Amino acid sequence: MVRAQTVLDRRTYYPGHVVFRQGDAPHAAFIIESGRVEIVREHKGDEVVLATLGAGTGFGEMGMLDGKPRSATARVLETAVVKVVTEKMIEQIKEHMEPGVWALLKAMMNRLRDANALLDQVSEAAMAESREKLKAKGIDAPSCDEDRMSL
Repeated sequence: MVRAQTVLDRRTYYPGHVVFRQGDAPHAAFIIESGRVEIVREHKGDEVVLATLGAGTGFGEMGMLDGKPRSATARVLETAVVKVVTEKMIEQIKEHMEPGVWALLKAMMNRLRDANALLDQVSEAAMAESREKLKAKGIDAPSCDEDRMSL
């Protein structure tokens, strides 16, 4: 078991701040001490809120564990104080982890990334179906590739 030898850095983020964007390279994971952060998946101009997180929960761990780009955007809803888990800390944990446990974590990350890709497909299919229904009623709806309309 690895004992924490380092005090985690704390950061404060204010409402509207984007901690990281979908597609960014991962450099840290975060543990929320206070406040709220939403995790948003973007696809063809549409957003799907995957989670709204509060105190005691973490985010940004997927990319830190598998080294792949961020699968979603993290945006602050209420002033958030977070602890920062650095790449170095993750590497130290990985070095001392049982290989079987590491294999399970990687499998979970792959399944979650697959689920995110499926969500994109389902969202796209639902939008296409909605456009067809509107078209059948004589209503012209914008495609996903067109600019968003403000109401």
